Amino acid sequence: MFSSLKVVLVTVLAVSVCHAEIPADFGAITSGTQSQAIASPGTSGTVAPFGAASFPILLGTAAPMQAPAAAGRYGDSYDPAAARAVAFSHTGFFDTAAGPRSTLFTNAILWASKQAAPVGVTVAIAGNAVSSSFISGLGYTTTTVGTNLTAANLSSVQVLVLSAHSNFTASAVTNIKNFAAAGGGIVMTSTPWALGSSNYANANSILDSFGLCYSLDYSDDSSWTVAATAYPAFQSALPAADALIADKEGTAVMTAANRSAAANAIFQVTQIRIDIAALATKLALLSDAAHYGMIAPTAAAPINTTSKPVEKMLASYQSKTFDQLTPSELFVHPSAADFPGLPAAGASTVTKTVTINGNTPTDFYMNQGGRPTRFETGLYAAPGATVTITIPGDKTSQGIQAHISPNGSQDSTFNITNWTFFPKLWRRIDLTQESTGTGHVFGGLITLLVPPGKNLGNFNVTISGAIEAPAFVLGQNTDPEWNATLKNNPAPYGYIQNSKLTIYVPKTQLAAMNNPEAVTAYWKQVMDIADE
Repeated sequence: MFSSLKVVLVTVLAVSVCHAEIPADFGAITSGTQSQAIASPGTSGTVAPFGAASFPILLGTAAPMQAPAAAGRYGDSYDPAAARAVAFSHTGFFDTAAGPRSTLFTNAILWASKQAAPVGVTVAIAGNAVSSSFISGLGYTTTTVGTNLTAANLSSVQVLVLSAHSNFTASAVTNIKNFAAAGGGIVMTSTPWALGSSNYANANSILDSFGLCYSLDYSDDSSWTVAATAYPAFQSALPAADALIADKEGTAVMTAANRSAAANAIFQVTQIRIDIAALATKLALLSDAAHYGMIAPTAAAPINTTSKPVEKMLASYQSKTFDQLTPSELFVHPSAADFPGLPAAGASTVTKTVTINGNTPTDFYMNQGGRPTRFETGLYAAPGATVTITIPGDKTSQGIQAHISPNGSQDSTFNITNWTFFPKLWRRIDLTQESTGTGHVFGGLITLLVPPGKNLGNFNVTISGAIEAPAFVLGQNTDPEWNATLKNNPAPYGYIQNSKLTIYVPKTQLAAMNNPEAVTAYWKQVMDIADE
C-alpha cells in the first residue's frame, strides 16, 4: 500500500514540476492585456488544450467554460529549442488595429519565436493570413509562402503565421509539421466551425504535438477578460485527469468547483478526440472499479450531472469507446438490465435474410432530404452479443449502415440534468465488408440504413446471431399470428409498423396488445390525413 501511495505522490509532484513554467508563458502572451476585456471578433469557435504544457489564454464564463485561444509547447517539452504554438479560434483574432486583441496576437508571435525581441526573427506568412506590412512594421523580417509551401520555404524561418482556412496541400501540411518538430513556432487562426473537413483535420494534425485541438463548437461568450495570472493546470485535459485521479484516490483534495472545471476540460477534448493515448490511459483508470467505474444510471439510482460532473464527463467518453468496440471486446453494460432491458432468459439466436429495396429517392417528408432510409429487420442484438451482417459484395461501397438501438432512437441526452438511464443507447456501424461482426453493450433493434438518392434495386441482407423482436408489420402480419407467436418474441423492445410510420414500444406494452392490425391501421390513417 505504501509503495502504491508513493507512486501516486511522485506522479502528482511530476505534474506540478511540469507546469512550473506555464505562468511565465501565460504572462508573456498576455503582457499588457491583463484584466482587459477582449471582444469576440465574431462568432468564435473554441480551442481545447490537452497537453501538460498547454493552457488556455482566454477562458469563457458561459457554461460550459471554453477557450477561444490557447497555447502549448511541442511534445510538452520545456527544452529551449522546442517549438511553441498559439491557436486562435476566429480569423478576427489576427487583429492589426490597436487594442488588447491585437496585443495578444503580436505577443503570440514573439512568444512563438522564443526570442526577446522581433529583430532578427523571420516570420513566414501563409497566403493572406495577415498583412505582411503589419508584421514587418513590428520589426520582424517577413516572407510569404503559399499553400503548397516547401521545406525550403521555411528553412530560415522562426515563426509561421497561418490561417487554417488555407487549402494546404498534403505535402505542405507535412512540411509544416516537420518545421514544428525542428523547433519552428506556429501561430494559427481559424474559425473552426466554418472549416471544411479536410482543413479541419489538417489544423488539428498540426496542433496535435502542441497538445491543442480545435473543436467544432461555437463560443457562447461575446467577450473575455484577460486573467491576471495563468489558469490552473487542470484547465488542460491531461493535468485535469491526473488531478481527478489524485482526488479520487485521496492523495489530493479538489473543491467541487475545481472538480467540475477539470471534468469540463477533459470533456472539451474528448468530444473531439478519444485517440490521445496518454489521456485514454488516464480515463481508463478513472473508469475502473477502484475509481468511478462504469457510469450506469438507473431509475433507482439516477445521476444528477450538476452534482456529479466527473460522471457526466466519463459517461460521454465511455459512450464513444462503446462505438469502437470489436466483437471480442463487447460486454453487457451494467445499466442495460434496468433500461432498455434484457432478452427473455434462454432466448435462442436465429439467422434471417431480409430483402431491402435499395432505391431511396430523396424525400424531404420521409427522410428530411439528407437522412438515410430505414429498413427494420425484426431482429435484436442482445447486449454484449455479436451479430454478423452479410451484404452483397457489390454493395460494400454504397454507404449502407447498421443502426443498433433498443428503441430505434438516435438521440443523445447528455445535456439533461437528471439521468435515469444511460444517455446514449445506440450505435451505428458502416457495412464496408461483405460480412461484418458487430454488436452493442446495450443491445438493440437492428435497423439497416441506405443513404438517400441510391438506386441499388432489391438486395438481400443476412443477419445471424440475433434474437427475434416482437414486431408487427401491417399487411404482412395478422392479429392471430401476433397473439400466437410474434408478441412473445424474446427481445425487450419491438415495434408496430405501417407503410408510413414505425412506432417502437417496450415488449411489456406490446405483450398487452391483442389487436395490432387495428392499432397500426389507425396510425396509418393518421399519417394519410397528415399527408393530405
